[in-house]
Amino acid sequence: MKKLTKKGKTALICGCIAAGAGLIALVLWFWLWHPEIHISEVSPSNGGSSKAALTDRNGDKCDWIELSNATDKERSLDGFSLSKEGKERFSLDGVKIPANGNIIVYCSKAGFDDEFKGAHADFNISKTGEDTIVLSYHGSEVEKVKLPQLDKGASYSRNADGKYYVSEQTPAAENAKDSLGDTVRFSKKGGYYSKGFDLKLSAGEGQTIFYTLDGTDPAASSTSTEYNGAISVDDRSGEENVLSAIDPQLITNDYNPGKVFLPKNDDVDKATVVRACAVGTSGKAGKTVTETFFVGLSPKDHNKLPVISVVTDPENLFDYETGIYTLGKVFDDYKAEHTDVPKNGSVPANYNQRGREWEKACHIEYYSEKGDMLLSQDCGMRIQGGWSRAEYQKSLRFYARGDYGAKRFKLPLFDGLTDSEGKKIKSYDTFVLRNGGNDTNYSKFKDPMLQSMVSGRLPDTQAGKACVLFIDGEYWGLYTLTQDYSEEYFSEKYGVPEDEVVFVKSDELGIGKESDMKLYTDMAEFITQNDMSAAENYQKACELIDMDSFIEYCAIEMYIFNTDWPQNNFACWRTRAVSGEPYQDGKWRFCLYDTESSCDHYNEKYINKSEFLYISEREGEGIADIILSLMKNDEFAARLGSVMVELGENELSYDNYKKTVGEYKQVYYAELLNYYKRFPTWASREECCDKMLERMDRFFKTRLEKIKKALDAEGIKY
Repeated sequence: MKKLTKKGKTALICGCIAAGAGLIALVLWFWLWHPEIHISEVSPSNGGSSKAALTDRNGDKCDWIELSNATDKERSLDGFSLSKEGKERFSLDGVKIPANGNIIVYCSKAGFDDEFKGAHADFNISKTGEDTIVLSYHGSEVEKVKLPQLDKGASYSRNADGKYYVSEQTPAAENAKDSLGDTVRFSKKGGYYSKGFDLKLSAGEGQTIFYTLDGTDPAASSTSTEYNGAISVDDRSGEENVLSAIDPQLITNDYNPGKVFLPKNDDVDKATVVRACAVGTSGKAGKTVTETFFVGLSPKDHNKLPVISVVTDPENLFDYETGIYTLGKVFDDYKAEHTDVPKNGSVPANYNQRGREWEKACHIEYYSEKGDMLLSQDCGMRIQGGWSRAEYQKSLRFYARGDYGAKRFKLPLFDGLTDSEGKKIKSYDTFVLRNGGNDTNYSKFKDPMLQSMVSGRLPDTQAGKACVLFIDGEYWGLYTLTQDYSEEYFSEKYGVPEDEVVFVKSDELGIGKESDMKLYTDMAEFITQNDMSAAENYQKACELIDMDSFIEYCAIEMYIFNTDWPQNNFACWRTRAVSGEPYQDGKWRFCLYDTESSCDHYNEKYINKSEFLYISEREGEGIADIILSLMKNDEFAARLGSVMVELGENELSYDNYKKTVGEYKQVYYAELLNYYKRFPTWASREECCDKMLERMDRFFKTRLEKIKKALDAEGIKY
């Protein structure tokens, strides 16, 4: 063999390198090449009229992703997968896509019935959370689409240039040519700022932005302004009141003229609310984005309490015919037919109407004690409460629904709450901002304090914590953020199905079917119409009521001498179906709420009255007859007495009261000054709160002694 020259060796080496590089390139080409498949449309909100309408295993409408084939050959999707970025991939093996056509991939975390054989991925797509959808081929990313926030029924679609835009839904069809409104982007997020700034808004190409500063929705408001340059966001201290300037005599039926007043401009802290939407080439507006800016304010200005900003069209609150915060037309219609109209919460008015038709759309933001925004979403709002709906400051209940956006408030509102499996509760479907009820103009913390003191006992209690509310950028006072007794509450706490929960509140069905009320009346009738001193009757009663829980419930209410009970403010729950599962035994269990009209709240009228005599005087009202009937049973009476004494020596002792009231006073007391300025009436912290706390102190100091005296008078051993 002829020996290679140096030049020949070099040529051989170069040839080998070239061949190796070519082989590597060929392998990479085979590995990275994929059919020309694209994500052509993503819909995180499937409308019922859509051609792509499909329900998942739970019966809910599915989200969906449309994939397109840009070639003139049918393609297999073997090797392809879909995922939300950073999450599990779902294979599309076995799926074929026609030439120059498309397919729909249905998406639902709940999964699908076994008989469904179409393309699917087991994840949900958020229309509010800006998810990123990833199409992969043999594990390598092919395409990534980050979604904006979208209104219900909108899609994110791909045009011929590979750019994405908001559009009408067009499943399995050519994408819409015109765009819907994009999601407006703000140069700054809502929150606390020490000084003013210029706020810039932006949206997609060809979009026109509109905004408002008065809480109205720019997509439909007559005050909407086209955005043509930065918006000046400044410190609004001392500016004239707007909603706070509405005559309180149009809002409340609980005060005579001269006993309720308008707040001063300087006594109402103010934020700037900016709402904006974009209009696309179709002429249709997209999702409205809302931000609240607290300029010149800090968490210290409201004693480092969490702040909730609620933004809604003012007409939702104050419109004469439909506003939920006013006396309105309902009151005037009643007044026209009655010569004597008392000043209290029993009189019909707009604010005490109930039902879904009196629920109003709003936007809510939650800011932590440190000023961090932890929640921002659209939701529903109603007025909450009984007689206290007639107060100057009213309670509010909030609902997360798919109609508004997210179905949950994804925030652990209350520390330490766990479900039946011991897992931390991180989201809610409803919650309440409570004004304090009978305690509205006193301490505001009496009910959450009393419930917290006995939260380790058997009856259900509600978690609560102090917070501050702003409505449309105006300070709306001190509230207690309160856990709601809802289907979710009982399902999470006891592990029972939500759709099996029956809840009765003050003789009215709160949760359940109309026919479920008979379950309650049958129980009440049996106990009140039969002799409970007979062992067999009492045993039957124990099958209808969780008697240990009921005894503790009555003992608590009687110990604190709640004068708004037992004729009112009682509630109980059970499951409709009876099974061998825990808490599905058909027994009624009672719940504490609105406990503040207690402990000599208004005066010391009942300071020497026996609680047993008080209940007997309520005969025929509420659950008084159930208690009086059961009291005829010696076992029930003896257990009730021993629990009352047990409470007085432990949870409801004077020492525990002093410790707990100090803790609550530290949280609420300073902010009460801001509240009284915002809602000026005859009341004050010194005349109302302080004197009530003095009465409550005297009540707890001597309560156990009086309980024992009352038990002795009734001949009840403890």
